[in-house]
Parts: sequence; structure tokens; C-alpha cells
Amino acid sequence: MLEMKVTIEAPALVEAINNLAISLKAEKPIITNATSQTAPVAAPTAPVTAPTPTAPQTQQTAPIQQQTPPVTPQQPTIPQNPVVPQPTQIPTEKQITLEELAKAAASLVEKNQMPQIMALIQKYGVPSINQLTPDQYPPFAAELKALGADI
Repeated sequence: MLEMKVTIEAPALVEAINNLAISLKAEKPIITNATSQTAPVAAPTAPVTAPTPTAPQTQQTAPIQQQTPPVTPQQPTIPQNPVVPQPTQIPTEKQITLEELAKAAASLVEKNQMPQIMALIQKYGVPSINQLTPDQYPPFAAELKALGADI
């Protein structure tokens, strides 16, 4: 197993997370200075500590003032007619095609079993395999297997 450690140095992000936690608890908006190192108004339950920078910062940024609006809880809305997704049908068996049935029947014809195939087709009330409906394919295939077809 490969273990990786990633260190992200973002002192302004730490302050922003602390201010967000404070503003979520406070009832009035808090105005903060992103580059100031002032103590937070109220201590968050789990303060985030900033990692010590390893390289000096060379870029100076202008102070940015942000005003966080108060958070007002909203009641969830329940739709009048919710859309219920329809369950998808998971096939339990491989879907049998008309081509597979025809190939299986042809292999039985080569084994001199034409009378058995004709009796099976008549059993399903159709003049030929091509007239079978898709819902008849699985039972017809099972009977071809019983006759010795490889399907």
C-alpha cells in the first residue's frame, strides 16, 4: 500500500474557515479582515490551526473586507407530486435472439431431428420460428436445449 502525505499551506483559508464557523453560530454578521491576525469573536468548537509557513511570502495583498450575511434556517419544501423513479428491470438471464434460436434449430436439423423441431414449432402455434414472439423465446430455447441444441 502506498501512503501519501499532502501539506497545504493557506493561512488565509484557516482564518476564513474559523470566521465561517463563527458566523454560523452568531446571529449578526461579522466583518473581518482577511490578512489581520485578530482573535475570533467567539471560539469555534473545533478551531483549525494554521501550519507554519516554510518559505517567506513575497507577495503583498491588500486587505479585503468581507461581510457575511446572517444565516436564516429554511424549512424544506415537500413537492405535492413527488416523482418516484421506476425500478429498472435487471435481466436474470441472457436475452435470447431470434438468430440464436434459428442457429440452434439448424444444428438440430443437421442431427436429423427435423420432426422434433416441427413438432415444437407447432406446439407454440406458429408456422415457423420467425413467427415466435419475444416472450416465447426463453421457453422455446429451453426446449431446444432439451433436444440437444447448444444455445
